[in-house]
Amino acid sequence: MDPEIENLVDVALRKAVQASGPVKLYHGKHDEDGLFAGKRGREGKAASYGFGTDPALWSEEPRSSMNHTLFVRLEGGGLERLIHQTDSPDRKQLIESASELYRRELLERWSDLAAAHHWEQDFPEIANCCSSLIDRIQKLVPGSPAPETKEEPTSGGGDQADFKRRMAHELVIAWKYAPTIEAKQSIANALKNSGIQQIGEPGEGLTMDGGLHRCEGPAFPGDTVEVVEPGWLVHDGVGEFLLEKAIVKLI
Repeated sequence: MDPEIENLVDVALRKAVQASGPVKLYHGKHDEDGLFAGKRGREGKAASYGFGTDPALWSEEPRSSMNHTLFVRLEGGGLERLIHQTDSPDRKQLIESASELYRRELLERWSDLAAAHHWEQDFPEIANCCSSLIDRIQKLVPGSPAPETKEEPTSGGGDQADFKRRMAHELVIAWKYAPTIEAKQSIANALKNSGIQQIGEPGEGLTMDGGLHRCEGPAFPGDTVEVVEPGWLVHDGVGEFLLEKAIVKLI
């Protein structure tokens, strides 16, 4: 593809991901709040390109008539392209600059891509972003006053718990595959600061519990085991949710 068209596409994606809702595909007669200047030339080709990729970069919002302004919303292909086109040190800033409409999915796709492509250097930053989002959602547990920004879902404890569990799971994945001891400890601290409960300490002796422990050898309930690697458990407005069993061995 023409490099100028590619650049137009990437600029449009960065503008769209910061929008709090669907955005105009083309500028209006008296404004420049659309993604592209017009339907002709390179601008028009760049706009059309986003619909034709697989997966698509953006999709058209429903219109009551063809005469109404065309608005689009980013799709998974657009979010993944944004992550790929952003240098590793700048991906956290990309997440932070994204609107609440896209931030969570952008973070989840970043985590998935990092695991798939072994972007070990990204894991600590993913952990920091997850921790930040979990901290905000904790303010919305049932019975707590919602912040004035009202950025997070407030439909009920179940939605809030689901969000916290997903973010906590992303944190645990980053911790599990951290490339260095220092990075792993940093992510473990982020987990604890987010209210995630650690199951055991390395070297600690515990009583075998199949619901919380995974033993490297044959073990029965009540056996004494030693923690090889801790597990993680999240408490939320709905109940208790196991994120990762602790790995143990028989003493």
